[in-house]
Amino acid sequence: MQDGTLQKQFQFSYKEKFLTGVDRQYINLTVTNVNHNPLVNYNITEDSQHFSGEITNVGLNFMNPLYDRAMTPDKGFAYVYYNYDEADKRIYRMSTRANEFYTYYNGYVYQIGYQLNGDQQEAQEKMVTLVREFIPHINSSKAKK
Repeated sequence: MQDGTLQKQFQFSYKEKFLTGVDRQYINLTVTNVNHNPLVNYNITEDSQHFSGEITNVGLNFMNPLYDRAMTPDKGFAYVYYNYDEADKRIYRMSTRANEFYTYYNGYVYQIGYQLNGDQQEAQEKMVTLVREFIPHINSSKAKK
């Protein structure tokens, strides 16, 4: 960080590729430790106007927002993640279109980007359920250790 402190980031990726090597569907989960909640002063109204009303708060739980930015057939937003090139043994940044969730919970920022086949409304509902169960669960697991 600019102040010299160490910040750690973890990314888990699930990808299904076409035979051509292009990502067919994927889920990227990125977790970053932070010193403070960056969403405390977040203004969803301002950003929703900037992004044409595409950002909604679907709620992680009663205390924490879960911001959802969904793609539409005619509009996708740049989603940046890291990819590993096994042949070159290097990590590089990628940019693609994705549905995206963003939240803060217990000292960590979670960013989830995904694109799944099938009915998009159903996929979004399943992802909301998965995220609401997963994030508090991994935090409760850490507390037990």
